Amino acid sequence: MGAIVATLGLRPSPDTSIQEAVAGYLENKHLLLILDNCEHLIEECARVAGYLLRGSPGLRILSTSREILGVNGETSLNVPPLEQPNVRTLPGIEELGQVEAVRLFV
Repeated sequence: MGAIVATLGLRPSPDTSIQEAVAGYLENKHLLLILDNCEHLIEECARVAGYLLRGSPGLRILSTSREILGVNGETSLNVPPLEQPNVRTLPGIEELGQVEAVRLFV
């Protein structure tokens, strides 16, 4: 949860828990939260995702993991390894849009 607080630039007050601060911030927002490499902290990611989704109807979470989180409403999609751009010779913006890993997010 600390990484989410830092990314959102939140500064919880001493009388508010980190979870409450994040949930309060996200409560009326419509946004996509990306949790990457969840398999390393699967239980914590599942707990955080479940907690935030219950209080934030406009929130959507995209998690990358080798394991499902097991939260209500979760949809699992197996994605094979994707082509990535060569970071030494990055293509132009139009060509970059054709790379599989980029198209996933576009």
